[in-house]
Amino acid sequence: MPQSATTLTAALALRVRDPSNVFHSAATVRSLLTDAQRMVNAEREEIIASTVVAVAADTNLLGIFANAATAIRVTGVREGVRNLVRMPWRQLLQFSLQERSDEFQCWSVVGRDLLAIWPSKKVASSITLFYAKLTDTFAAGATLSELDDESIPELVKLTEATLLIRQRDVADAGKLLGASGG
Repeated sequence: MPQSATTLTAALALRVRDPSNVFHSAATVRSLLTDAQRMVNAEREEIIASTVVAVAADTNLLGIFANAATAIRVTGVREGVRNLVRMPWRQLLQFSLQERSDEFQCWSVVGRDLLAIWPSKKVASSITLFYAKLTDTFAAGATLSELDDESIPELVKLTEATLLIRQRDVADAGKLLGASGG
């Protein structure tokens, strides 16, 4: 069952010994919850979105954010009903970028914003890009988390550690995250 920002904020306020939200305002906690939810989704890839991207003839490189502004991480590429093979970009460099075909075969992410597809096609076509999306902002108390119930503890833990660091309680934040001192 999705958790509301109010419920999460109240639980976090108790966990960091700030039940009246004096040190950390509810707006600050919601902002940190938003960031933590996005980080958890980037890691777990729970909230997946897709978009169709037009690919011009003889094109190997596409801008990810230009085509999917809410993408955090590309999870797959499909041409029609066929999934393209993901490949490390260094391995993709071994192929000739001049090669052309009637269908795409593989893809790779280069850096943060480039999607490389190989080989290029002789004619314009399209692909479907699947990606872990940027989750919604916890704008108000009634905003619900988009993550599955299994991910809520990780969301709370990450936000709690950030709040503890903000109040200069680094030792407790380290214990919470399992860091070893020394």
